[in-house]
Amino acid sequence: SASTISDYRYLEFDGVDIGWGAISSAVSARRDPDCVSTDAVLQIQRFGFAGCVAFRGITRFLAQEPVFDQAYIFNGRFAVTRGAMRACQRAGIRTVTFHERGSVLDRMGLFDNALPHSITALQAAIDNGWPAAKDDPEAIRAADDFFHARRNGQMRDWPSFITGQQRGMLPSGWRTDRTNVVIYTSSEDEFIAIGDEWTSHVYDRQSEGIRRIVTEAKTALPGYHFTVRIHPNAKAVASTDLVDLVAIDSPNVTG
Repeated sequence: SASTISDYRYLEFDGVDIGWGAISSAVSARRDPDCVSTDAVLQIQRFGFAGCVAFRGITRFLAQEPVFDQAYIFNGRFAVTRGAMRACQRAGIRTVTFHERGSVLDRMGLFDNALPHSITALQAAIDNGWPAAKDDPEAIRAADDFFHARRNGQMRDWPSFITGQQRGMLPSGWRTDRTNVVIYTSSEDEFIAIGDEWTSHVYDRQSEGIRRIVTEAKTALPGYHFTVRIHPNAKAVASTDLVDLVAIDSPNVTG
């Protein structure tokens, strides 16, 4: 009887959180963080079934071949790979390693017993790596090269999103006689279905937060002008959040 993303979010199969993976796969396939159409809901259901099949099939295999100490799984947030992850964990495999693209195209990122998107795990990696790297000249040079290359549109770990931009161009109506604030959005569909760790407890959507900021700033910050720069990765996304962003109509904001 479920009919929306919220209905499927906590859907379980045999105690496994199959709903998150089903939503994540459907959202990624459609580039639609809402998935409210009949076709979208049916696709969530189909992905949910695929996740169940993966979980049950791998569970049966591991019951017959209980000899593995480590498993390697791609990404982990999609329906099938999430089902595989839970099967390996339930079977007692000591290390479940997720692989994803690395910092450059010829490197691979490996994440032991934590999804690549885990905020907690990433924070721990940063906290552990920073003390050793902050005074290392080679680490500083590598970081400097990486970010300068990204700024110059060189492809490092993913196609560059700034290759289509015109250098030195500013939005029409840009004025230097006021305080300009630029808001850079993210791709809503990329983190909407990873898990509760990524659920915002302030605003449901970016558009809601931005609308409130610019509305209250008209009175509180009369000399400020906001420019909303929508992430280039969202250019193929059809969502109500993106429509709401574009529809913000206020004299102190440029979209």
